[in-house]
Amino acid sequence: MISPILYALAKQVPAMQSGFTISTNYGDIEITDPDECRAVADVVRAVLEQRLQRAAHEQQKGGGDAER
Repeated sequence: MISPILYALAKQVPAMQSGFTISTNYGDIEITDPDECRAVADVVRAVLEQRLQRAAHEQQKGGGDAER
């Protein structure tokens, strides 16, 4: 699953800088303050980078569908 992660890191995370909505089963949370946008985007970037490392490791081991 490397491609969706790369897309998120290249397009979606940077787009978070201008504001975004977190949707939950209990409603939405609007994040619009630039400092808050940056802070949440930094956390999301870190999580996605960890996912990318795990996916690359799995791909090297020859496991799973890491190419998608």
